[in-house]
Amino acid sequence: MESTDEAARGWLRCSTLLLVALAACDRSEESPRNRKPAGPAGDPALPSGFWFAAEPRPDIDLGHIGYAEGTRPSVPGAAEGAEIHDPSALAPGLNLYCSGHAPEARLIDAEGVTVRRWSVDYDSLAGVPPLRHSTQRAWRRVRLMPDGGLLALHEALVLLRLDAESRVLWSVGLGAHHDFDVDREGRVHLLVRRAVEVPAIAGGRTIVDDGVAVLGPDGTLLRQVSILAAFAASPWAFALDEAAVNPRGRSLDPGDGLARDLMHVNAYNLLEDVPPGMPAAFVPGRALISLRELDALAVLDLESETIVWFLRGALDGPHDPEVDSEGKLWVFDNGLQRGWSRAVRLDPHTGRELAQWPRTRDESFHSEVCGALQLLPGGNLLLTESTAGRAFEVTPDGKIAWTFASPHRVQGPNGPLIACLFEVERIAPEQLPPGLR
Repeated sequence: MESTDEAARGWLRCSTLLLVALAACDRSEESPRNRKPAGPAGDPALPSGFWFAAEPRPDIDLGHIGYAEGTRPSVPGAAEGAEIHDPSALAPGLNLYCSGHAPEARLIDAEGVTVRRWSVDYDSLAGVPPLRHSTQRAWRRVRLMPDGGLLALHEALVLLRLDAESRVLWSVGLGAHHDFDVDREGRVHLLVRRAVEVPAIAGGRTIVDDGVAVLGPDGTLLRQVSILAAFAASPWAFALDEAAVNPRGRSLDPGDGLARDLMHVNAYNLLEDVPPGMPAAFVPGRALISLRELDALAVLDLESETIVWFLRGALDGPHDPEVDSEGKLWVFDNGLQRGWSRAVRLDPHTGRELAQWPRTRDESFHSEVCGALQLLPGGNLLLTESTAGRAFEVTPDGKIAWTFASPHRVQGPNGPLIACLFEVERIAPEQLPPGLR
């Protein structure tokens, strides 16, 4: 286990990065770390979108794209839509979700009824890079804005800002990917990606530089910081060397050949009201990030462009870390090697595991890619099992209060397909725009 209190070695690296090409695509080479996909990733005979097989089809290999390099089939004949299991335990609010079936987001109530829908066809957008793969057509991440509009991300392509009527106000490229957050001043912090060559890292091989771009409320680029350079200059830079020689490591295609993906930053969570008793590195305005390839979490200080905290241990392809009201961390831990997923609660000082759901091994809960976690008022967890197309609201004692199973299913040439459910987010009543309350 490494943390700020325990790291004893490190060295500075060259942080002058030679730009090779912008990363506009997120595809990967075959790797033991990831299984072959069970669903389509580009076959023209299949419907456009991001779909997974609803029953085992091990003979299908329809291409691959980055984090979609594998999935577990969902249960055939499973129920569709929302179901309330315990009304008294349900956290209030509406549910915002985006899915691999189309470039749209829906706001639904607890019974699954659509309250609002946003949608923009990628082909109608002007000045954006071309789709490199059909899975990029859907929105990977969305966020409801105070005016009733939306931020919507096309993976490895662009971030869109829409108004309440789905009209595009602005768009930003920069290799936008995975996640973003909005600070109290309305600035958007967007994960971006490019390919670089750094002689001191990976023997000079072309590698992926994950970074963050800070945008004004109107989409103007205010600042861009390299997370790779910040990490290379940190006491934990040795983890990059470990990743560079890891035989399970994967590569992404930035458009001009494969680039080694050493970190794979997949979550960016701005720290706001930090509970007392947390490590000193947890300061409002800094960002808690997840690094899938390092099986680690870190805190980025954007002002000094440095990594100030680092933690890894029993994590296995983590996503979506959050700080709870008691100063502990919750993480959606995918279990890429373990074979089943979990939500795990960690002590940020030591990395010690304090709780998890499911409480024991359960291979029926497994999102090999994506996956999301949200802490709800009262201590409930909202978990998105992306590749199975379903979400669960779980109470502190481990009981399921609400479920949602994606209704977006089609019949493919070799069997039923289910859309990847990227994220379901509960929007509390007081956070809803006036027209949606």
